[in-house]
Amino acid sequence: MAKITLKKCPFCGGEAELKTSHHVYLTDARCVMCTCCSCRSASVLINHPKMGAGGVLDESTRYTVEQAERKAAQLWNARAT
Repeated sequence: MAKITLKKCPFCGGEAELKTSHHVYLTDARCVMCTCCSCRSASVLINHPKMGAGGVLDESTRYTVEQAERKAAQLWNARAT
């Protein structure tokens, strides 16, 4: 697996790191958090699909640990232009 590169925090410029978060009812998740101001990305659930249209589970959102880490990094690194 290639190294995941994280941009600095968009608010304080601090370093960011991948973290394990625990979703209230479901499972472990991954997010990216600033080590200075604690700003964080959305949590990406591991091995739990999201609800899609019409109340059907969307299996394309069932992430492995590696996929969840990459998705969390992608969300963190996204910047408005």
